[in-house]
Amino acid sequence: MKKYNNFFLTIIGIFMLKIFFDFIYKNYIIVYFNYDLFFLDYNIYKHILSFLFLFVTTILVYYFLSQLYTPSRVIMLLFFLSIIIPMLTLYAYQNAPTEFVLGILLNFNFIMIFLISLPKFKFLILDKSIILLVKVSIVCIYFYVYLFLIFSGGLTRFNLNLAEVYEVRELYLLTTAPMLNYFISWIANVFNMTLLVWGMYKRKKSFIIWAILLQILIFGMTNFKTFLFAPVLVVFVYLWIKKKNILLYSSLSVLMVMLFVYIVFLVTETQQWASMLIRRQFFTPSNIHMLYYDFFSQTSNPLIYLSNSILEGIIEYPYDLSVTRLISQEYWGNFFGANVGFFADAYSNFGFIGMFIFSVVLALILKLIDSFTIYLPENLVASIIVLPSFSLINSAFFTTLLTHGFIVAILMLFILTSIIKKEGRV
Repeated sequence: MKKYNNFFLTIIGIFMLKIFFDFIYKNYIIVYFNYDLFFLDYNIYKHILSFLFLFVTTILVYYFLSQLYTPSRVIMLLFFLSIIIPMLTLYAYQNAPTEFVLGILLNFNFIMIFLISLPKFKFLILDKSIILLVKVSIVCIYFYVYLFLIFSGGLTRFNLNLAEVYEVRELYLLTTAPMLNYFISWIANVFNMTLLVWGMYKRKKSFIIWAILLQILIFGMTNFKTFLFAPVLVVFVYLWIKKKNILLYSSLSVLMVMLFVYIVFLVTETQQWASMLIRRQFFTPSNIHMLYYDFFSQTSNPLIYLSNSILEGIIEYPYDLSVTRLISQEYWGNFFGANVGFFADAYSNFGFIGMFIFSVVLALILKLIDSFTIYLPENLVASIIVLPSFSLINSAFFTTLLTHGFIVAILMLFILTSIIKKEGRV
């Protein structure tokens, strides 16, 4: 009986979140952000369908989360809350195309089924010489990045005021060095967070203190806001993933946070937090997904076939602009990086078949990540992989793997696994 009660409470919680998404889109997003291509084209039939689609998907998500206590459930939960539910709101209120919404839902559900069905992988531990080489390389990257930032004026522009981040970031962007952007992302999203989580796992306060100090320093010199909030998210996942009904708790938490920042906006008329946590986190990624589909579903606009990525030089790229600038020029009329997440990136490359192929690849990668729990605690693995996983929401797949440190995070998990096995704990 308790199991059924938890299920129905979860359904109610998810539906409450969807209703709030609908409310906030109609009464806040399109009112204040219509310049950002948010509009109202309401379709009552699609609104009814959106709740039906949500009900079916929630059943599968609930089953998936109850079957697998592995790190991949955190990543799929991120997809569900940040893409699937907001997208279903857009489906009704923008009269969005059914075929694209169903394509995303089917592939999202396929990934979960694949993860449940496939057994965990087994792999050999890394040799001591490889571990030493990786450690030395990481130390070199640290020195390279922090010394360059300091000697290029990082301390003089050091800033912890969120109201001034864009001015400081412009100053930082004037500096350049080979591989700098890659290394900064790896340090802030992977290396520092691995040090933090490992310190929590080993109960070494010195590791935790160093991780936080290094993270504050790199944020202060670059002013990318995600770097500042990264430790909070990592610690949250480390503690939160242990909860049994993580879907119910997560949906209610998102609802409470969104409701709080919206009330703050109503009282203070200050949009900073509401814009960042409601518009930017939940509605912008789904909206850009719709724009990519609108563009690449037109027969006059050829698909890319990875010609701007790993097949560059083999397949001719069909456009004069990069795809992100192409979309921004087409829909906003100016040039900036209109980055898009996993599903729309897959569609822009190979259409609907691309969404399936990319989903298979992602499912295999997630199963590899799950396999680390043979040797490491689930919450440790999930905490290390969660920040690179966030990029799947609003960045291209291969960009996430390389630039945002997804592969680097997997390498760190290999290192930690090898260390644990050499300590004789498995």
